[in-house]
Amino acid sequence: MKIRYILCLALALVLISMSSVFASPIIFDDAKLLKENEKQQVQAELQKVADTHQVDIAIVTLSSLPKNVSLGDYANKLLDQVNRGANGNMVFLLNMDTRDFYVATDNKLRNVVYETEGVAYMSEAFLPKLKSKDYTGTFVLVAQKTGELCDYYAKNGKPWRQEVGKTSANAEDEGMGLPLQLLIALALAGVVTFLVRSSLISSMNNVHAVSDADAYFDDSSFQLSRERDMYLYTDIKREPKSQATKSSGVTTTSSDSRHGGGGGKF
Repeated sequence: MKIRYILCLALALVLISMSSVFASPIIFDDAKLLKENEKQQVQAELQKVADTHQVDIAIVTLSSLPKNVSLGDYANKLLDQVNRGANGNMVFLLNMDTRDFYVATDNKLRNVVYETEGVAYMSEAFLPKLKSKDYTGTFVLVAQKTGELCDYYAKNGKPWRQEVGKTSANAEDEGMGLPLQLLIALALAGVVTFLVRSSLISSMNNVHAVSDADAYFDDSSFQLSRERDMYLYTDIKREPKSQATKSSGVTTTSSDSRHGGGGGKF
């Protein structure tokens, strides 16, 4: 197992070095998950991100790793060899033996794909594909979601962060669309209605506002003749507490001063 790990690491580093020379998207598929036409489809998506945002993404799949080797540390070692993206670099790594994934980013890209929050945003999209063994769809979504986060950063000058009511990196303009216009229209209608109503009430000489509810109470309208308390019964229902399930999203990180990112199970 240790020899296999060293060979896989060496082969991956050689492939990354060769890809750096020929400037093609990096896909090292040791686990044999992709057919040739599927690999070309993924490479096309990776190339779009590279051309549009100058961000380089490497896809690496492994059939196994030694138990004492952290997937995050392995991804960081590979990432250190990827330095082609002017605006950042990423390694997306799968370990099929333990069903783990990891997204490693360098210091440039960690400001765009913000730590584990950015990885969690991506994983919400690709985990269903990954669990259903749609690996082509998984890698395509990795590229597309990275592009979305890059678009958000370029437009807003800050990384996407999870906020109340905002579940997408494309949601920045959603709040300025029809919902906001509807709220403004309702508010204006409410103000106009209040002003018209107040004007009509003030013009009526036989109606006066009363601030105390006691003014409407008639003492002679009700008389209590007898009072008695009677206990009926107590109904107690007990239900077992639901057991908390561990999230399948981002549950681990190997980030340090030179690397960001995170990973989890699928």
